[in-house]
Amino acid sequence: MAILLGGFFLLGLVPGPDMLSKHLPVTFSMVWTIVLANVITVIACFALLNKLALLTTVRGSLLIPAILVLVFIGSYTSNNHYGDLVVTLLFGGVGYLMVLAGWPRAPFVLGLVLGKIAENYLYISTARYEAAWLARPVVLVLIAIALAVIVYPLFQARRKAAARA
Repeated sequence: MAILLGGFFLLGLVPGPDMLSKHLPVTFSMVWTIVLANVITVIACFALLNKLALLTTVRGSLLIPAILVLVFIGSYTSNNHYGDLVVTLLFGGVGYLMVLAGWPRAPFVLGLVLGKIAENYLYISTARYEAAWLARPVVLVLIAIALAVIVYPLFQARRKAAARA
C-alpha cells in the first residue's frame, strides 16, 4: 500500500541526498507534518493539563493492576514467547527486593540498558589504542569526576560522624 503525498509515492522513497534534491516537496511536507503534530499536541496538553494532573490523585491500588496488565502484554507481544513473561516477573521481583533493601533502581536499569554499549566501546577503544587511551586528558577528567562521585558520600558520612562526636 502506497501513500500518495503531494504527487509522490512515499513507498520506495530512499532516505538520503535525493530527499533534498529530487524529493524536496515531500521532505518539506513530512517536516511540516511533524511540526504541526507537535503544535497540536502542545495545545491539547495545555488544554487538558488540569485533567491530566488529576491522574496523580488516583490510588495506586487502581493503577497498579492496569499497569501490570500492560507491562505483561507488552512483554509477551515483543517476541510472542512465554519466557519473556518469566524474565519480566524475575526482574520485577529483583526491583521489589531492591525497594525493600532501600537500594536505588535507576543505576541498575542504566547498567542493564547501557552495559552492552559501554562494553562494546571499551573493546573498540582497547583494541584500537590498547591502554594509551587511559592517559588522555578527557578520560583522566572523567575518571576524576567518577572517583569524586564515589568518594564524596564517604567523606560526607565521616564529617557527619565527626560533627556528632
